[in-house]
Amino acid sequence: MSILLDLGPHTVVVYPEETVIDSRGNTVKRPAATGVTITGCLMMPLASTRGAFAAIDVKQGQRVDAAWRLFARNAPIGWWSRVEFEGKTMSLLGGPLTYTASDGTHHISATLMEER
Repeated sequence: MSILLDLGPHTVVVYPEETVIDSRGNTVKRPAATGVTITGCLMMPLASTRGAFAAIDVKQGQRVDAAWRLFARNAPIGWWSRVEFEGKTMSLLGGPLTYTASDGTHHISATLMEER
């Protein structure tokens, strides 16, 4: 058992990737309408950058791009999934990474970017 992978301090809602047929008959992927709650995970902020004043918020006239890293023992996350955490909606930057070196260290990691 890992404290951070099994008993992490955070809870997120993952909207899994689903495949649907659009109005033109094309097969497309999108986040599902129903989310799955993942408890005991870890969300780490990676960066918040934009120009010379990265700490300024959108409400003050400057856009701030924030990136996060999700670590979970298991989560139904894919390239087109969406994640909600503490009122923020995030999409994946690249695909999720699955680590399977051993049973004790098996986990999923994903880099997320806040949607504005």
